[in-house]
Amino acid sequence: NGDVAGQPPVYVLNSDTDFLRASGEAYAAQLATASVPVRVEFEPGSLHGHLNEPFTAAAERSLDRMTAWLTSALTSAKGSSAP
Repeated sequence: NGDVAGQPPVYVLNSDTDFLRASGEAYAAQLATASVPVRVEFEPGSLHGHLNEPFTAAAERSLDRMTAWLTSALTSAKGSSAP
């Protein structure tokens, strides 16, 4: 339970039936409490490690959302940085 203040924006993806889901939710809550921008999503009907099967519908949806979030975060960071 270290100090998470000052961390960059974080994306947390939990699987629907992930045995680590509670840990992901607790970490996201800790980040939010420290005013760290955090996006929390879960993939319905999926198991832990579903991204290891990249050609399934669940993995494709998750990867699409992750890519969109990362693109947005990087675009925002680029726009706010000094030249």
